Amino acid sequence: MQRLITILIVLIVASGVIFIDNVDAADGTTFDIMHGKTLRYNNTDVTEATDGDFSTGIDIKIGWPEGLTYVFDIPVDIDSYYLYGTGTLSIHFYDSSGERLDFATEAFSGNGLKLKMGKGVKSFKIYTYNSVGRVDEFKLFAYPPPPAPDQPILSLVKATFNTLDITWSNTATKYEVYIDGNSTGLQSATTKHFDKLKDSTNYKIRVRAINEAGMSTMSNDYIFRTLSPPPPDKTPPAVPIGLIGRGGNAQALLTWTPVKDSDLAGYNVYQDGKKVETVTTAAATIRGLTNGQAYSFAVSAYDTSGNESAKSIPVTVTPSDRIDVILIPNADSIIVQITGGSAPYVINWGSGDKTINQSQYTITGLQMDTTYTVTVTDAGGLTSTQTVNTGKDKAYVPPTMPSPQTLFQRIIDVFKTAGTIAIAIIGGAVGLGIMVVLARWGWRLLKNWLSKSK
Repeated sequence: MQRLITILIVLIVASGVIFIDNVDAADGTTFDIMHGKTLRYNNTDVTEATDGDFSTGIDIKIGWPEGLTYVFDIPVDIDSYYLYGTGTLSIHFYDSSGERLDFATEAFSGNGLKLKMGKGVKSFKIYTYNSVGRVDEFKLFAYPPPPAPDQPILSLVKATFNTLDITWSNTATKYEVYIDGNSTGLQSATTKHFDKLKDSTNYKIRVRAINEAGMSTMSNDYIFRTLSPPPPDKTPPAVPIGLIGRGGNAQALLTWTPVKDSDLAGYNVYQDGKKVETVTTAAATIRGLTNGQAYSFAVSAYDTSGNESAKSIPVTVTPSDRIDVILIPNADSIIVQITGGSAPYVINWGSGDKTINQSQYTITGLQMDTTYTVTVTDAGGLTSTQTVNTGKDKAYVPPTMPSPQTLFQRIIDVFKTAGTIAIAIIGGAVGLGIMVVLARWGWRLLKNWLSKSK
């Protein structure tokens, strides 16, 4: 039966002409998307199969490579097709990846034969494999595509001497931006940043909006201009202040207050008037120095334009390979006094440690009459280790201010009668002062009252 149907189809193909309109007669809602399109056959552009004239056509030789082909710009959804011609013809449809679509199984097609198709058609090929064929007219019916996007309207967000920021209002899914006729590629955002532009220059920019169906609308050409370059910066940064220098083992450790200028780039460090270091933070370590020799250091600040400030007030640093530490036992604590070296110092007493920046520290919470080993290490790696016993008695009691009563009593105890007289004189003077103040206040009140009573 199938062979009989095939023979009948071939006979139909060999018969006369059937007129096919450009609108699907079945529902009137689809239209021929191939009308007027240029197909490819044997590496040649041909239009005889899509020109609507059945008296013209394309002869197709036997074999797969000799097929009649077409590739859509974007995948399309096909409702049906009509194929008019002679010979045993077959058609295959393919998706974007080149895979043959399931609904496009090989079938013999003839005049007026309509087959329901499917979605996602990117290309097709018509060929004959057992006889010379001819395609007089081929039509693909699809539903009308959605309308093209609205024309983008561009506006300038920001311009500098070398950048432009552009935006536009649209509801398309993709956009292709052009600057001076050159495409920057596809994007989904409705903004575009251009950099590395020339100053004081006009640029022609336009945007093509593309919807999901591949329909596109090009904007008008817009001219946007970059600004003139800013005047050259000739103002140097502020002079660094607060320079502090500490000597370490064959090195000097320098710190200073950071400069707050917004365009600050870094600092230059000068040793005895010669630049020896460039840093980006407010600290520097100068190595390779000679212990015991004094060095003068100063720093300056420089900005991104190359402007340099004046040098800071210099400091003198003498590197040393010694750190002197005095330990004062104090029963339940040890007072640590440091001379030399460079802060910060790390103090370790076996059961704890502490990092300090000052030259004195009291280790508390210790056991009385207990021996401790205290090690002090400075920032330059210098170390001093000593052993001390806390003892049983307080060797050092911080002074306290006595109360007024205690102070007066001590004056009496020390000066006896003279002290008593002194305290009396002091008390009398205070009392007399209070009486004078009260008398003056009372006299003013009396004068005001007398003046009002008149």
